[in-house]
Amino acid sequence: MTTPWLKTLLFLKEYYLCLFNQSYLSQKHPPGIRHIMNRMKNIILLLILTFTTLTAFCEKDTIIYYSKLGKVVEAKTNAQSYDQVKQMTDTISYLESYVNKEGKWVHDGDDSKLTKINDTTYLIYGKVTAPTDTIYRNVKQYKSGYIIKDIQDKILIATGYSRMITPLIKEGKWTNYYFSTGMIKSEEIYNDNQMTANKRWSESYIEDISDVFHRSEVDPEFQGGAKKLTAFLSANTRFPGKSFRQSENGTVTVQFIVMEDGTIDGVELLKGVSPSLDKESIRVIKSMPPWTPGTTNGKKVRVLLQVPFQFSFPKN
Repeated sequence: MTTPWLKTLLFLKEYYLCLFNQSYLSQKHPPGIRHIMNRMKNIILLLILTFTTLTAFCEKDTIIYYSKLGKVVEAKTNAQSYDQVKQMTDTISYLESYVNKEGKWVHDGDDSKLTKINDTTYLIYGKVTAPTDTIYRNVKQYKSGYIIKDIQDKILIATGYSRMITPLIKEGKWTNYYFSTGMIKSEEIYNDNQMTANKRWSESYIEDISDVFHRSEVDPEFQGGAKKLTAFLSANTRFPGKSFRQSENGTVTVQFIVMEDGTIDGVELLKGVSPSLDKESIRVIKSMPPWTPGTTNGKKVRVLLQVPFQFSFPKN
């Protein structure tokens, strides 16, 4: 008695011989069956070719891991964030960013799409970004990397050397420019994508506080921690009467620097709502007591931070 398993094995053997042995197929099966088997063979070969092509694109995917300070690291276990480039076609790829939050990898922000126009020009824009925010990335191969020039609406906004076209792995000096004026905004020095020094200027080309970093190994901290900061902001922020009467509301974002001694400097409006709400937010930030400064390699450093102020009316 033939079992179901034995029947399956015998079928697979017959199918294999018919599929890849044409003489056996001609001897054992009539023309109608031979025609069906040949069509199945073509379909399977097409599926194999398609799978191989998709696999080849997947193998082009690139993942770059970073430490907390932005330095490139080898392993995911040592990383605080990573970028993944997904190669969709020969000319189109997507850049996705992820950050480690409390042990979980979280998708961070808007993905970028990069389209290759030719060997020296690429278009970069977010999936939900307005077309006016498109960046033209001009590249010129130099040594083992590229000289990069990022241009937005015909205005140069950044230039420097990178080991990759995307994501940027910065080395040496990078220069950034204000989009609004085209004037120099900052000069930054990088080592393996980690910023090590910088100079900054205001939009009116007045030299600003230098050596200010977006990250530090140990973050600056408000005295007493995050809960105390929230309590301080809540207790000291007042809804301006004029704004209340005019039903002004929204989120104001203020940027500031925690200096080496913990004092607050470089207070600047990053996103405003109205003159009175903006002024109140800046006043509160300037009134904060000294923080515990951030440190890198055991040295106190200047760190740039942001605080959002949410002005809203109570729901009925």
